[in-house]
Amino acid sequence: MLCEGVVYFDDYTFPFVFAACSKLFAGFEGKQAHAQMVICPARFGTHSWNSLMDFYIKIGEMGLVVQRIFDEIENPDIVSWNCLIDGYVKLRPLDNARKVFDQMTHRDIVSWTMMLVGYANAGLLSDASSIFDEMPEQNVVSWSAMISAYVKAGRCKEALEQFKEMQVAEVKIDKITLTSVLTACASLGALEQGCWIHGYIDKHGIDVDAHLSTAASRSNILADGVKETPSPEKAFCALFFAPRRV
Repeated sequence: MLCEGVVYFDDYTFPFVFAACSKLFAGFEGKQAHAQMVICPARFGTHSWNSLMDFYIKIGEMGLVVQRIFDEIENPDIVSWNCLIDGYVKLRPLDNARKVFDQMTHRDIVSWTMMLVGYANAGLLSDASSIFDEMPEQNVVSWSAMISAYVKAGRCKEALEQFKEMQVAEVKIDKITLTSVLTACASLGALEQGCWIHGYIDKHGIDVDAHLSTAASRSNILADGVKETPSPEKAFCALFFAPRRV
């Protein structure tokens, strides 16, 4: 397009360009597109600038560059704010992300979830729990992030309690949740709960992939449980979760 000398940039051009550059991790080409966007006499809408922020975040260049782009947006929307939070969450520490979060006059589920996941991944359980409790609504990502954080911190009983609360809230459970819960069951030797999860997986037709299988058999707790208190149900449960050989 540029080589042919036919240049008709509009508000739909750059989001596609930056999305392609992000996918291909083409930092040089993306920065060239950024330069063209800056010198172009046309005025671009918030959507185009948001796509530029997202590009820099995805190629790992976060922080000041993303902040500068955000500051230049005439009317930042909720996506703009969330992009900025995302950049700071991935950059760490989370102080700047929290400052941006606190400055927002309107937050959506994405805003809350990004802060929660940021705190959870950083092992800051107190902060993560506070965000979780303050959320107007929790989704499967927020529940799974809390459960996973408890497991990683070795607080497996609390992870299972959180899982029970998730069930009471009638939130749909996914493979990520189940993997964390099975890891907690293995750590605690909770064979009965592990077998209950087998029943849940079987009832809902969830495919047992390598992650689920590994989580269940990580400490061989299911097999050990069968030896201690053998029963057909527990034996079947142990076999169900046994690592598959290809």
